Amino acid sequence: GLEVVAIAGGREAGIELVADAARYIATGVESGLLKPSRHEEERAAILSVWALGGLLLSEHLHRLIGVDITADLSRDPGAAAPYFSPVIELYSQGFFTEAMTTRMRQAFETTDPSQGETPA
Repeated sequence: GLEVVAIAGGREAGIELVADAARYIATGVESGLLKPSRHEEERAAILSVWALGGLLLSEHLHRLIGVDITADLSRDPGAAAPYFSPVIELYSQGFFTEAMTTRMRQAFETTDPSQGETPA
């Protein structure tokens, strides 16, 4: 709705939103629930933008998969399965094959001058 547009368009609100996400992610990493990343800040920014995109397009998502991600889903978690099952799959199993992951890393990761080698 309008809240999403306001947040997405406001620089300070957007910065705070990503900082909030980074804190939540750091807590998840510290507790052992989430994997650490060499790109913590970027990861928080990307996940925030993706989440905002989902909220902005929530009506389309509802039409396509039958789940209103803006609704209180705690009363019937099973109703959210068409949304959360693919999300869990993407986050836990990944999207790319090993071969594709290798190709992407080779194409986009560069040598880190502070480490003297290409990150794995």
